[in-house]
Amino acid sequence: MGGELKFDDETVRSVAAAFVDSAGELVLLADRVDATVEYRSGVLAEGIRAWARRAATDAARLSATADRYREQDRAAAESIGRVDP
Repeated sequence: MGGELKFDDETVRSVAAAFVDSAGELVLLADRVDATVEYRSGVLAEGIRAWARRAATDAARLSATADRYREQDRAAAESIGRVDP
């Protein structure tokens, strides 16, 4: 009962073809996963960039507002004689 297993050429070709097909499907799946991760990373990166642009715009507005308030305070102090012109 310790005989050898023998496969005919057609069986070997079929098994090899199945492995090739499976490998091809795995490569396609890996490509899709990679594309999905890349897409999501890109979306996340774009979201972060947009947030950063908004933050920079808000910071510039706040800075301009602070400058206006400082100027108004200086002008008010000058008008009541607390600051030399």
